[in-house]
Amino acid sequence: MVKDADAVALPDGVGDAEARASPPGTDRLARGALSDRNAAVMGCWLPPALAVPGVCAEPLAEMFKLTAAGALKPMVHAAYPLEDARRAFEDLVARRTTGKVTLRP
Repeated sequence: MVKDADAVALPDGVGDAEARASPPGTDRLARGALSDRNAAVMGCWLPPALAVPGVCAEPLAEMFKLTAAGALKPMVHAAYPLEDARRAFEDLVARRTTGKVTLRP
């Protein structure tokens, strides 16, 4: 990992919330670190987006509206009993799941 000065440049507006919410000196991905390995970063870390007032209000309101109307349904692969947490994790790591995996107490 490298420091911000060597980080991959993003288009204007992309990553601004993360940049404002990240502590100084936070490590960033070096240029080419992913492409050299034919790898990708997937997912989203929500706290930086939530740190910017109002940035999520409209999309979240729309998502809740669609969910309440039944037009948007979460894709759940399985709900494992808590005692099967190891198997749930193994299934995730082995990529045998599609959708969310939950643990039941």
